[in-house]
Amino acid sequence: MLGLLAVAWLTRAGQAEGVTQEIRFRPGSDSGTVQGAVVRGDSDTYTLGVSEGQKIWIRLTSLESNAVFDLYSPGEEPLGESEATQMEGRLPESGTYRIVVSPSRGNAEYTLKVTVR
Repeated sequence: MLGLLAVAWLTRAGQAEGVTQEIRFRPGSDSGTVQGAVVRGDSDTYTLGVSEGQKIWIRLTSLESNAVFDLYSPGEEPLGESEATQMEGRLPESGTYRIVVSPSRGNAEYTLKVTVR
């Protein structure tokens, strides 16, 4: 039985795909936190609708310091430093932004915190 479980897990891991999820804040809150895990070769994408001129803070932590993110504007322009673990700045346009989390090496378990004001 254990052999079958191991085969099933390896098959699922071999076919892993990153998640795409909208970040939503609780009513009255200006921040949200998600936890996830991403395997080597994949990325997780988080979307967030914001208005021009709002300030954003992003902080990504991981158990082995091996997760990074890239931020993309609604026009798909990369913003900030590539493969960052934190950033802050004013957003240049209104619309849906994408935060793409990926491992810098191996698999990565992470916590992503986003604040918008």
